[in-house]
Amino acid sequence: MEYATLGNSGVEVSEVGFGAWVVGTDWWGDRTRDDAIDMVQHALAEDVTFFDTGDVYGHGDSEEIIGEALAEHRDEVTVSTKIGYDFYNNPQAGHGELPKKVTPEWVHTAVDRSLDRLGMDHVELLMLHNANVDEVDEDVLEALDELREEGKVEAIGWALGPSIGWLAEGDAAVANEFDALQTVFNLFEQTPGQHFIDTIREQDADTSVLARVPHSSGLLNEQVTPETELGKGDHRSHRPSEWYETGWEKVEEIRFLERDGART
Repeated sequence: MEYATLGNSGVEVSEVGFGAWVVGTDWWGDRTRDDAIDMVQHALAEDVTFFDTGDVYGHGDSEEIIGEALAEHRDEVTVSTKIGYDFYNNPQAGHGELPKKVTPEWVHTAVDRSLDRLGMDHVELLMLHNANVDEVDEDVLEALDELREEGKVEAIGWALGPSIGWLAEGDAAVANEFDALQTVFNLFEQTPGQHFIDTIREQDADTSVLARVPHSSGLLNEQVTPETELGKGDHRSHRPSEWYETGWEKVEEIRFLERDGART
């Protein structure tokens, strides 16, 4: 395993991280709580030290699972969580997006609730979850700085939504010297990720890019094939069939990159 530092924050992460959306809900396949904890601890045994959760994942369940699974290994790991959705006062309607909430007061309240679920007194990385650029004003930035001063977070990031776009948000993260910017980036989906990588290089900025959806929703590791039957609750079932059909064609086109059947 290789390790890197987020921006100039001093926070070290394994270059392969564990995305904990999958353990907080059944949106990525059914599993028991024990299965979820086993997954987290298996990743730790494979030298993964970066665990990325969010308060909205399972409405707190993901954070609780991460906290329980890593309770005896707190000094060995880097934990990230995300805030920005008000799921406390709004019921989940299927897979629809919940109302966002990004105010200075909410930032403080949401972080305290996350830390309580995690059973931790701080997280190494806090990210704004799909926040729109016009929501992140000077008062919100000041609240984030206050959390750092209070020792509740060490580094600040901005997690961008999955749809193509979000240029203004990512550019704002770089301009405001956020330690990390999370965006979809994989062999098939490199927009807008490549733009941010180029911008950071051109500006000699200290923002680190965290890649989300690295397997392109299961295509690149062939977890999802033409024979796969996704459950009704599986988030991937909401992708249009054309997206998968095109993706499977692309998988065949790049199969020559395999070496002895192995992929990295």
